[in-house]
Amino acid sequence: MLIFAADRFVKACAELARVEQLIEIAEKRMMESGQELAVVPLKGMGEIWNDNVVHLHKQLCELNLLVSAKAAAALLEADKWGKPVSEYKTLLAHLRMSVQAEIEGIYLLHVPFNKRAYFDGKELFGADVARAFPSVIVDIEEAGKSFALERYTACVFHLMRVMEVGLRELARSLSEPSLDPKKNPSWEQILRRCDDELKKPRKERCAEWQGDDQFFSEATASLRAVKDAWRNPTMHVDISYDEDKSRDVFSTVGVFMRALARKLKEIPDWLQ
Repeated sequence: MLIFAADRFVKACAELARVEQLIEIAEKRMMESGQELAVVPLKGMGEIWNDNVVHLHKQLCELNLLVSAKAAAALLEADKWGKPVSEYKTLLAHLRMSVQAEIEGIYLLHVPFNKRAYFDGKELFGADVARAFPSVIVDIEEAGKSFALERYTACVFHLMRVMEVGLRELARSLSEPSLDPKKNPSWEQILRRCDDELKKPRKERCAEWQGDDQFFSEATASLRAVKDAWRNPTMHVDISYDEDKSRDVFSTVGVFMRALARKLKEIPDWLQ
């Protein structure tokens, strides 16, 4: 996807206007001197002309307006050899038409300034989560982009995929063969097993769950709340999310995954 920066477009338009102004100045001088054809290369304005056209060409390349960039390059080439002012005007008219035609073919989406961090962010839940659960990196980024572009239900959908990775790693800590992620256990199966483990006296629990009762109790409760409040309605198309609701989900999932990253780490498939 092309990120079409508004500031670059404004700069390109300004450079184009400046180049047109230089052509008008040259034509006016030529008429005042009584010359009907050109005296070239735009006498007295060589460096100014070259700098402005070079800047314009750079901006067009950065905007990925390649046809227009070639038209700007033609202006630079023409100035090397010296051309009639009328030919400069023709080249400039072609450049303006190219810019207009290419801009018409681009569909622009506005990302508000206060959501730019969501759109650009690479580790929106922090480096610890990215290191502990590398498979969720893409979904976290997509959740951020969806939020920035006001696709709030899509944002929550990606966040649920993130939560599922955390849930499966929690299930793995139970050392229960029936909860093998490769068998695709349901959220309810995993959470029921978590509840059963918490009901046992601490000494009878699996080894990892004996060490931090509060962490695993809170993790189980949080995951059940996520499942009941968010995942089921989302997957069954019973609810859509607005900005406030999706922001709440984003924040809650981030808090949960950061907490989980302090205790659990994702095991790569090749080690399983």
